[in-house]
Amino acid sequence: MGNKNARGNAAQARPSAAFFAEIAEKQKIASDAAKALAAKPFDMTTLPAHPSLKILGDKEIGIRIAKDTDMTTLLQVLPHYEAHVTKMAIEIHTPTPHFEAREKVVNRLEKMKTFYAIINKFRWTHLDVNMYLDTYNFPQMKLAAGLWGLSRKNWKLTYEVRGFEGDYVKVTDYSEFGRRLSGVYKTEFLEQPKLSQTQAK
Repeated sequence: MGNKNARGNAAQARPSAAFFAEIAEKQKIASDAAKALAAKPFDMTTLPAHPSLKILGDKEIGIRIAKDTDMTTLLQVLPHYEAHVTKMAIEIHTPTPHFEAREKVVNRLEKMKTFYAIINKFRWTHLDVNMYLDTYNFPQMKLAAGLWGLSRKNWKLTYEVRGFEGDYVKVTDYSEFGRRLSGVYKTEFLEQPKLSQTQAK
């Protein structure tokens, strides 16, 4: 039935302007707090760590893949960074394929296929990849071929040779290495690896 004392007095029955102003102020405070939280850089040190993954700055990570890198755990950790990273720097230094057993070469290739599939999901704006070569040796470049399968093409690939550290050579689609890597992507990254019967058992 309402307050009988307010009956017939519309001004007293309505909430006051001060009440509305108070609600508006509370909503503004909450909105400002939400915006401030969204603008604050995410602390990536709270994410799972890996010896081969380094936080370089706000939304930026570096990854170094070498002969003894535990790729299994790296592939488990990496997806946790997907929502927070826009810049990636990757260095790859693995042995020349003919210096390792075929089984190791195939296993590393399969891990790298998964690696590229994961970073393809990142919303990166900068992706720099450097291949470190023991000699001027194309087979040691092959793991970079996965770049040709990424949905975005605004990545940069370079290589440097031992003894000439810091002398980075850019690889483009139309360079000798670029054309060869495009072929490697089609033959080794798109096709299933062929194991001998002995290795397949």
